[in-house]
Amino acid sequence: MDGSAEDSPTTAFLPPNAALDRTRDLSNLKLAQNQTEISQQIQELKATVEFQSKIMQKLLNRLEATESKGKGRESSEYSDS
Repeated sequence: MDGSAEDSPTTAFLPPNAALDRTRDLSNLKLAQNQTEISQQIQELKATVEFQSKIMQKLLNRLEATESKGKGRESSEYSDS
């Protein structure tokens, strides 16, 4: 035995291609798990970005309202003179 997958006790009785198929199946399973995890992370990031967008819009609306009130005061101060 040289330590390869083909000589391991779990694959000793399998046909040569079965060990390779098993390795591919495990690789495909791992890839599927990774893809699922990445998809979940993307959904979480999307929700975070949407939430932050709403907060930014509220902040901009308040800033614009404050600026327009401030400009109204400035123009009324100058027009009273």
